Amino acid sequence: NRKLDAVREHDLCPRLVLAISQHKADSDEIDETGQKIDGAFFHAHEAPTDGCPHWDIQLVPVEFKSSKEGSAKDPYLDTEQSGSADAEADTRKESREQITGYAERIFSIQHRHALFMLLVIGRKFRITRWDRAGTVVTTAIDYYEHPDALCEFLWRISHLSDERLGVDPTAVRLDKLDFRYIRMDLAALIRQENEAIHLERNLSPGELEGYHSFRYVREAFAATIASEDYPRFELQVVDAGVTRYFLVGRPVYTASGMAGRGTRGYIAHELATKRFFWLKDSWRVSYENVNPEGLILQQLRAADITNVPTVACHGDVRNQTANLSFRPDCPIREHQHYRVVEEEVCMSLENFKNGRQLVSITLDCLRTHKLASTLPGVQIFHRDITGGNILIYPKIITKKDNTRRLRWVGILSDWEVAKCVATGEERPRPRQPERTCTWQFVSVNLLSNALSRHRLQDELESLLHVLIYYSIRYLHSTLTDGQVASFIDEYFDCFSLLNGKISCGEKKSMIIRDKGELVFSKGYGLTRVLFGSPMDKLIATVLRWFKAHYAVLDYETWRARLPVQLPLPSPMTSDHTARTPPPFTLDKNVPEIEADAEKYEGEIDDDGLYSDDEFPQAPNPNRYTAEVLLKEKDPPTSEDVALAKLLVDHDAMIALFHHVWAAREEWKLAGDKAPDRVDKNYRSPYPIMPDIRAISSKPTLAPQQAAPESKKSEIKRPYPGDYSKAEKTRPRKKSKAR
Repeated sequence: NRKLDAVREHDLCPRLVLAISQHKADSDEIDETGQKIDGAFFHAHEAPTDGCPHWDIQLVPVEFKSSKEGSAKDPYLDTEQSGSADAEADTRKESREQITGYAERIFSIQHRHALFMLLVIGRKFRITRWDRAGTVVTTAIDYYEHPDALCEFLWRISHLSDERLGVDPTAVRLDKLDFRYIRMDLAALIRQENEAIHLERNLSPGELEGYHSFRYVREAFAATIASEDYPRFELQVVDAGVTRYFLVGRPVYTASGMAGRGTRGYIAHELATKRFFWLKDSWRVSYENVNPEGLILQQLRAADITNVPTVACHGDVRNQTANLSFRPDCPIREHQHYRVVEEEVCMSLENFKNGRQLVSITLDCLRTHKLASTLPGVQIFHRDITGGNILIYPKIITKKDNTRRLRWVGILSDWEVAKCVATGEERPRPRQPERTCTWQFVSVNLLSNALSRHRLQDELESLLHVLIYYSIRYLHSTLTDGQVASFIDEYFDCFSLLNGKISCGEKKSMIIRDKGELVFSKGYGLTRVLFGSPMDKLIATVLRWFKAHYAVLDYETWRARLPVQLPLPSPMTSDHTARTPPPFTLDKNVPEIEADAEKYEGEIDDDGLYSDDEFPQAPNPNRYTAEVLLKEKDPPTSEDVALAKLLVDHDAMIALFHHVWAAREEWKLAGDKAPDRVDKNYRSPYPIMPDIRAISSKPTLAPQQAAPESKKSEIKRPYPGDYSKAEKTRPRKKSKAR
């Protein structure tokens, strides 16, 4: 209070007002986390008097820390030797996480390109500047001995424009009396003349001709503006010199984390056309030869690849960049503010109606991926296939007999990290120093070896992980509801730690690489997860293919590390990627579908799961001959080689998915869709992954097990309705390091 009185009495910040808010949180509509910063500077006409933070209108936040414990609560440590100001003491970490949370909250609710924050620790202060690249921190200054520095900062922020203080001028906040604010309410309430129901059905002649919108889009838009507390904005998008204006409310999706792309997705309404659009606001990585997502989508559309979003407009935002790297010993990624507007407002994947439709939607995306990666002139990999990037859209399909049907199709979205396919032995020049992907759906290979080249098999495996995730979570199975959350946590979020490097979790690796079967643990061993539908046959078959793929890949990787290169032993006498795969047939050994799955329980045991043979050590070349070395690891069988060949292109997987989808009579007996089977109150028992960048700086004796994201700035939460948002923002560690 004395500091507040001093600022007011001496008019140190003449055009702004410092308001205190340390005891009362904003409403849940604004901040569901209930954070309370000590104070902030506001415009005089907006300065609150209710003691709440008002995250939506703060200009410069202020945090006070006591100096009674010395510098223990100072989030940063001044050092000349290191390029990082992060401090390691627990109290310092807590303070740093606290102020990072404040900055993240402001960036999530306001439209900012930068943020200044004043941090006062006893009689010292720091100034921090935040943007999506990182944070710049001043050294701690004693304002009692050097008052001019603090006074000058306060004077300067009071005279800076909102834009210079970090507010985005291309996002105009709407007053409740603004006609645009009122038009948003009308657009949400009034049914459009061309509005249609989105349910799948056969269409009558003349139905849904020309432009049409769907009711679910308007209802979803209405939900984003339901709160009177949450601000509304008009966002500008400039494309080829033409400016378009879109009205938005609460984002449907907000990426967690302060540094990184900071993606937000909105259902937007355009006054000029009276249409709804999907608007994606993000900070794309800005490197040479990295195209913005809008250009990639336009390229795909130009090649007649239809199951991808249609770009309405896109463009960078007024040259707003984020790159605070003033020192060569502290490199920071450069980001460019960017918006892309898409015509399709899709439904999330969790809205699928049954297992057969889930297969159909995944098959659509599989076919789209094949076209994108093989068509001449395109040939790109998506490189971030997740549950959040596979969407559902009602689309009119014209059949061979010219009848039309409204069908829910799969849309493969978010192509911002797509990359050209490498051909042969070509290793394309990295376009950005960090690999950006979503941990939960990344292949076992890439999670276990960050230096591995991104291959088609990694993309196909990500699709398999998506299918497994949504099947486990939303289909009836032999798992109980209590086991579902545990399975998802261990398979998708857990990780292993070896020699200071983060690697793939044990359960995911065991199922994909070692067992090749979808299993879970019971007291007496392992038992299969069964759905009582053709989904069992589909997942079991693809898992066998990937087990064979890893048998071949692991052997080739092991052989490449030998001190001498010898010809591959039989049956590996020729390159397995060059031969034509055998004719595709469904696996006859997959057990028949049974309503009662108890007969399968116990037939898989734990033998060998954690034996030394699973993790062979590299032999000492000084002790063994080359012939002995080849006997250290058994080569893959001829069956493994044949099955692995089924994954060298898309064809076998597409044929399998289509065959399973076509088993219409078997699916009718399933009745398999269930409400979300994960308890919203579930909390993981495993610790959150430690800071990736900190771990990646430690030495390692096993480079083949490097962390998948050694300099990763963010990890996305890919799936809707995340069951532990409050606690789990990074993958978790299970048990001890292997």
